[in-house]
Amino acid sequence: MFGDELQQQYKGYTICGSAEPVHNDRGGFFAHASVLLIKPNMVCVQAYGEQEHLFRFDDEDEARLVGLFLAELAVDHFVPPPAYYLTRR
Repeated sequence: MFGDELQQQYKGYTICGSAEPVHNDRGGFFAHASVLLIKPNMVCVQAYGEQEHLFRFDDEDEARLVGLFLAELAVDHFVPPPAYYLTRR
């Protein structure tokens, strides 16, 4: 990921929003969202990661906020609960 990212705890996960630069001469940023789970043995599991190419943002902070919002939506609607990753299989 590029630059600083926004990070917070959300429903047992660590969610992150960051801005990744658009690689062309026009500039701008894409929003990037990720959902992480730190297991008790200190192993980090990425439960979700997405770079949103449908929207381009001129403001880097706005892209980060959108990334954080997309990570929240992922936890609320389709990432399994943290217990899914913590049970033995």
